[in-house]
Amino acid sequence: MRIQSTGVTRLTKKEGTYYRLILAESSYRFHVSLLLKIAISMFSKNKKGTNIDLAQHEQLEYAHERIHQKKKLYRHFVFLLIGSVFLVLFNKILKYGEGYDWALWVISFWSFLFVMHAVNVFVLKEFMGRDWERKQREILVQKQKDRIAEIQKEVEKDVASTQIVKKKEL
Repeated sequence: MRIQSTGVTRLTKKEGTYYRLILAESSYRFHVSLLLKIAISMFSKNKKGTNIDLAQHEQLEYAHERIHQKKKLYRHFVFLLIGSVFLVLFNKILKYGEGYDWALWVISFWSFLFVMHAVNVFVLKEFMGRDWERKQREILVQKQKDRIAEIQKEVEKDVASTQIVKKKEL
């Protein structure tokens, strides 16, 4: 995955030097405001143990994921345009299947798939993004914890009942 950096802005604070990375892809430009302390440690000889905190790392991974999704969508759109031109040329100019406009059906179906892809990237990923996944994960973990606690209670009851039976036998 290749990300083009269109600019690096240097900001200074009392604690140290920060860098704001501005990421872009093709004609669609968006900014990810991440203040990274590791820029100095990566490129300087003095390698102190500066680490990225978890929130910054998650933001960076999310930015990479969104860039990758949008890149695939743009690539799909370019293939749709080029493929549509070739299908129309093949159908109309080369007169392959001249009596029937089959290229329009293929282009319509392909356009429907492209619209579904765009809806997935721009609409569904917003509603079912990281926060939704995190909530679902927390719900499932809580269900597992409840089930483990339930099983543990059953085991404790079984152990207690077997101990009572053993005491009665003695």
